[in-house]
Amino acid sequence: MQDISADFSWLSGLIVFLAFLSFFVVVIRHELRETRENEANLRALANLLRLDFFPRADWAGPDPRVTGTMRGRKVKLFRVCDSDGPSMVAVSAQLTRPSALKFCLDRRSFFRTELSDLFQQHEPTTGDAVFDAAWRVRSNQPEFIIAALCPDLRAKLMATHGTGRNITLVDGLVKFVGSDDSFNADICERIPVILDAVCDLADIVEAAPNADDARSL
Repeated sequence: MQDISADFSWLSGLIVFLAFLSFFVVVIRHELRETRENEANLRALANLLRLDFFPRADWAGPDPRVTGTMRGRKVKLFRVCDSDGPSMVAVSAQLTRPSALKFCLDRRSFFRTELSDLFQQHEPTTGDAVFDAAWRVRSNQPEFIIAALCPDLRAKLMATHGTGRNITLVDGLVKFVGSDDSFNADICERIPVILDAVCDLADIVEAAPNADDARSL
C-alpha cells in the first residue's frame, strides 16, 4: 500500500512539473510571437513613414524602435516603462527650442471625472462637448492651449482617444503614451494620425508666449 502511495505521489509531482513546464513554454512562445509581430509592424511603419527601424539586437537588448525626422522634427516610436505597470507604446516629437508652456491631456476616466466634480475642480474646456468628455486638459497657460485646440486638431486627438492614455510635454518632448503594451495592428493603423497630432502639438508649444510662467499644472 505504501509503494502504491509513493508511486502516486511521484506521479502527481511529475504531472505538476510537466504542467508548469508546458505553461512556461506556451508563455515563451507567445512572447516570441508577439515580439516578431511587433518588429514586423514597426518595420512596415518605418517603410510607410520613411523612418529608420532598429530591431532588438538580442533578447536582453532594448525593445525595437523607429526614429527619424518628420515635419522638421525628430520623432520616435518606442515603448516607455510605466512606473506602476508594464511598458506601454509611446510616440514622441522633439521640440526645436525650449518653451515655457506646460500641458497634459489625460484620457478621462470615471474616477478622474468624479473626483474633479467632487472637489469642484474647474478645468479648462474647449466648448466641444464630445472632446471635453473624452479629454481632460491641464496647462500653465490654459487660455492659450484651449484656443490652440482647433477643430482639426481635436478631431485628430479624438481619433487617438481609444488607444491613448495621455499626451504630455516632458523634457522637450511632446509624448503620447498609449494604453497598449505592444505595436499591434490596431495601434499601428492609428500611428500616422498620432504622429501628426504630436507634431501639431509641438508646433503649438513653440508658438506659445515664452513668458517665464512657473505655475504648475
